[in-house]
Amino acid sequence: MSSEQRSVNAVLERALDGFARIANLLGGAFLVAAAAALVSALIVLPLWLAATLAPRVYSAVLAGLVLLLLLTILVRKIRAGGTSAILPRLANTLKWVAWLAAAYVSAVAVVNGLPAIGIPLLALVIAAAGYFGGRPRASSLKGR
Repeated sequence: MSSEQRSVNAVLERALDGFARIANLLGGAFLVAAAAALVSALIVLPLWLAATLAPRVYSAVLAGLVLLLLLTILVRKIRAGGTSAILPRLANTLKWVAWLAAAYVSAVAVVNGLPAIGIPLLALVIAAAGYFGGRPRASSLKGR
């Protein structure tokens, strides 16, 4: 074999090696994408099937799991900082949830053709949020 033929073979070998690396990278990327699609399908399809076949049961189970998660977070925060650290935040959060729920109910009443109930309730919610809401008074912050 001549030296010229050896150099051509070396160039071809390097080119084929580069193409093999590119094919290897593309194949790996394809395998990762296929694995991600398979895992997501294994998670999503049973949830979708449960939500379409028994929506009430699915909603109840999902609400229960969310409440369990929130309760777990609450218990961990109470264990970490005691009740004095979490109770003011919890009370404030519950207050906001109640106001948002009342505002939602009043908006639903107005949309469903009951403005005589919805508009006064919305005015009451806004007034209560202005009176009871807002920032804590300086006197309540002295002990902290």
